[in-house]
This record gives sequence, C-alpha cells and structure tokens, in this order.
Amino acid sequence: RKGLASFEGVKRRMEVIANTDDVTVVDDFGHHPTAVTLTLAAARKRWPGRRITAVFEPRSATSRRNIFQEAFIEAFSGADHVVIGTHARLAEIEESKRFSPEQVANALRERGLVASAPGDVDGILSYFTEAYRKGDVIIVFSNGDFGGLHGKLVEKLGAGA
Repeated sequence: RKGLASFEGVKRRMEVIANTDDVTVVDDFGHHPTAVTLTLAAARKRWPGRRITAVFEPRSATSRRNIFQEAFIEAFSGADHVVIGTHARLAEIEESKRFSPEQVANALRERGLVASAPGDVDGILSYFTEAYRKGDVIIVFSNGDFGGLHGKLVEKLGAGA
C-alpha cells in the first residue's frame, strides 16, 4: 500500500512533462497503433472536454513501414488534432513500403480531424505557432527523443513544468 500510494507511473507512458493552465505536454513511448489507440482513449478519460493533440514520430522499424499505416489512421482518429512528423530513417525504406506522413494526414482530414504533416522538428514547432490552442493536451508519441521536441514544445508554448 505504501508503494502504491507513492507510485507516480511509468516513465514515457502518458508521462506528463509540463502542465499549466495553458497546456499539458505528455511524453508517450507509443509507436504501435494499439498503444496509440489505448493512450488516446485514456487521455480522453483523464482530460475530459480538452482538445487532444497527438504528435507522432514514425521512428521504429515497423512504424517507418506502411504495413500499419491504415491502423495508425484508425488509431489517430481518437484524437482531435494530429501532427505527423518525419524521421530521417524513413528514406531507408523502399518508397512502395514506406509510411507516408502526408497520406496519413490527408486520410485523417477526410475523417474531419485537424491533421498536418509539417515535417521535421522545426516544421512542427513552426506549425504549432498557429495551431496551438490554450488548454490543449499535446501527447508526443515516439520511441526516441524526437529531436528534443518535448522540451522544445514546452519552451515554445511557455508550459513550464
């Protein structure tokens, strides 16, 4: 009981890294459609009534391939706003088998979501200059450091921890 009372959660699984009245920034290791689906469903329960923004880096060996692309489209449909980044290693995958951030964003827009594929970390940060709304919950999905995006978002949006 003592241990459970002090348990703060697992690192990189819905780990809140900044939380203010303006924005909540969350780090999540999710890099598979099932993990994304479950995390977004949990976020809806944890932050009811707030806009949920999913930011995704296709970094893992499987997420860089289009084998799960349709499943990712389904998974990200659980968010209100989706930002699909890129990763340098996408170019290692044959184009016919490569995950396409643009195709995912287009499919999500066709479903009525706000979605964008602004490219690298700098493109994502620039995108958030216009796309951010006070009160957003921004969940960053990556199995890596995403080029330091988490901290850069916190700095850019003024969401001190």
